[in-house]
Amino acid sequence: MKQRRLLSLLLIIMLIVLNITGAYADNDITASLEEADHSVGLNAFDDSFIPDGFFENSTSIVPLATYYESESNNTMATADTIYSGQDMKGKITPSGDVDFFVLRNASGGTINFWIETTSSSATPYYNYSVYNSAGTLIGASSNARKLVVYDQTGGTYYIRVSSTVSSSTIQYTVRAKVYPYTAYIMQGNTKDALDCETIYYDLQDNNYSSTSIGWTLGNTGQAYITPVTTSEFVNAKNYTVAYYSGHGARSPNNPTINVRTNNSSTEVYIPGQTETISIASALNVAGTQWATTCAWQKNDPIRVLILASCYQLDSNCISTYAKIMKASGIRAIAGYHEQAPSYGDHTIAASFINFAESGESIKSSWRQANNGQNWAVLVYEDGANQYYRLPGFPGNTYSAPSSSTPIYRYANFIDNTGNTGQPVSTSASNASAIPTTLVFEDISENDTENILYRDSVGTAVNENETVQIAENEAKERITEADLQNAICVESSVIKELVDTEIGIVDGTATTIEKGYTYYDTYNGIKLRDSFISISVDADGITGIVDSWKERTISAIPASMVTRENMISASAASEVALQHAESFNYADIEPEVNGDLSYVPVGDNVYQLCYELTTTDGIVFISVLDGAIIEPAI
Repeated sequence: MKQRRLLSLLLIIMLIVLNITGAYADNDITASLEEADHSVGLNAFDDSFIPDGFFENSTSIVPLATYYESESNNTMATADTIYSGQDMKGKITPSGDVDFFVLRNASGGTINFWIETTSSSATPYYNYSVYNSAGTLIGASSNARKLVVYDQTGGTYYIRVSSTVSSSTIQYTVRAKVYPYTAYIMQGNTKDALDCETIYYDLQDNNYSSTSIGWTLGNTGQAYITPVTTSEFVNAKNYTVAYYSGHGARSPNNPTINVRTNNSSTEVYIPGQTETISIASALNVAGTQWATTCAWQKNDPIRVLILASCYQLDSNCISTYAKIMKASGIRAIAGYHEQAPSYGDHTIAASFINFAESGESIKSSWRQANNGQNWAVLVYEDGANQYYRLPGFPGNTYSAPSSSTPIYRYANFIDNTGNTGQPVSTSASNASAIPTTLVFEDISENDTENILYRDSVGTAVNENETVQIAENEAKERITEADLQNAICVESSVIKELVDTEIGIVDGTATTIEKGYTYYDTYNGIKLRDSFISISVDADGITGIVDSWKERTISAIPASMVTRENMISASAASEVALQHAESFNYADIEPEVNGDLSYVPVGDNVYQLCYELTTTDGIVFISVLDGAIIEPAI
C-alpha cells in the first residue's frame, strides 16, 4: 500500500514538472448530464446505473482522484490509461487535436462512461467514442452524455475525445466506472415494492449495477408497478443476482409466480400486462431434455436467485428449481417453502445484505434474516459450495461444482409453541378481564442484536442437549423469572437431498439445527416484538437474535375484554380463512391456527389480537371487531 501511494505521489510530481497541471486548471464542473432516453444500451442515459453519492449536487459529479492527459495521446497506441472511478481531464488544442484513453477491464461486468465540461453552454463542445480492443466502434456520444456498455467477459476499451469546433480551451472530464456484478430486481403483482428498493440500493452500495423491472425506482406504490412479464423474468439470466418479489403458488407440482388472486388490497393486476408465470414453462425445463432446453445455461452470468414469494421451494415442486440449477450456473437459490412473510419483507432484505456484508454465506444470511420464517435454500453440497457467498462480497465463492455434485435443500420448520414454565400471573386462557391495549414507557432503545457465530456443521443434533444449551444462554440475557414466563417457539432446520426428477429423496432428512425463540409475555400473552432467538447445532450455538425489550407499563386503558366478550377464536379464524382464500391459491387448502398476542401498532402502543397462521402467512385479527391489523415495523 505504501509503495502504491509513493508511486502515485511520484506521478503527480512528474505531471507538475511537465507543466500539465498548469495547462489545465482544475475548474469546478457545472454542466449537467443531458438525459437521453431512459432505455438501457449504447447512447442511453439510464439513471439506475448511477451510484449513491455520484453527484455533488444536481448538476455536477463528485470530484474523484484527478489525472491529466499526457500529450501526445493522439492515437490508440499512445492512449493514456484511465482507471475505474478515476477522473481524467483534458482539452482539445491545438486545432485538429484528438485525445485517446484506454480502460483495461479484466473482471468484466457493466461499464459506464461519462464526459462533462466546465461549459454551461448548451453547445456540445466535445464528442467521444468508445472502441473495443479490435478498434471497432461500439458506441458514441456528445458531451454531457453517459454511455452504457455491457461486457460480461472483460476486455480493453479505448475512448476517443474530439471537438465539434476546430479547437477548444474548455476543459473536459472523462470518467469510467466498472461494475463487476449486476442485479436484476423484479417486482411481481403485489402492491408494495419496498423490499425491491431496499435490496436494489443495498446491492448497489456493494458495487453492483442494479436494474429495476416491474417497478419504478423511488416510487414503490401501486401506480408505479407493472408486474414483471415472462420474457423479462427469462432475461434475469444476464445478471449476476436476480431477486423476485410477488405472489407465488404451486400449480399443482410446478412453482408459479405473479399468481392472480381475488384480493385487490394486496394485488396489482393490469389487464393485458399481468402474466401468471409458470417457472417450468418459462425456463423450458418441463420436458425430459431440460438440461439442454433450459433458458438459463452454464455460460449465462446468473449465479444467485432470490424468491421473496410463497411456496417456491416446497417439497412437491422443488425439482423444477433443482433442474434449473443443474442446467445453469446458479450456485444458490433462496426463498420459502409454504408461505412467505406477509409483512416486513423490506427489513428481511436489508438484514440479508447486512449479514452478507459481514462475510456470511447466502444460506446463513438468509437464515438469520428470516428468523422464525419458513425459509429455504438450495445449494450444492461438496464440502464448500454450501457456503457460497454473494459474488463480490467478503469470503470465497468457491469453484464451480461438477455435474455430479448433489443439491440439498436446507429449510426451517416451525415445530411447536408452548410455555417454558407456568406464568406467575393469571394465564390468558382464564383471566376474567384482559386489556385490549397496552401502553409502555421506557422501552429499551437498543436495536436488535444479531450475533452469528458460524454456519451449521450439518450433522444430526441431540435435541435434549440443544434445548439445555439454549436455555442456559437465555438465562445469561434475561432473568430466570422472565424465562419461566416466556412462550417458546421451537423450529428445526432440516437438510434433505434433492433429485431433479423426484424432488426430495425419502430417508435423507436430517435435523441439523434447532431454534428456540423465547417471547416476552404480559399476563401470559405473547408480546410479538420482544424475543430472544437462539440457534444450536451439534457443536453448540450457531446464532443469536436478541430483540428482548426492557419496558414499563405506563397505562392500561379502560378498554378491557373477557374471553366471552371478544370475538371468538372461530370467528377470527373465519376472517383469516377468508383472507387466505382471497388469494385463491390453486390446490392449496387454507389452514388457520394460532392464539392471542399483543402486536405493536404505534409508538409504544400494543393491541390485543389473534395471531393466526394461514396459507398466506401470519394474519393479526383484532379481538374487538375482527379487523385485520397491520403491525408497526
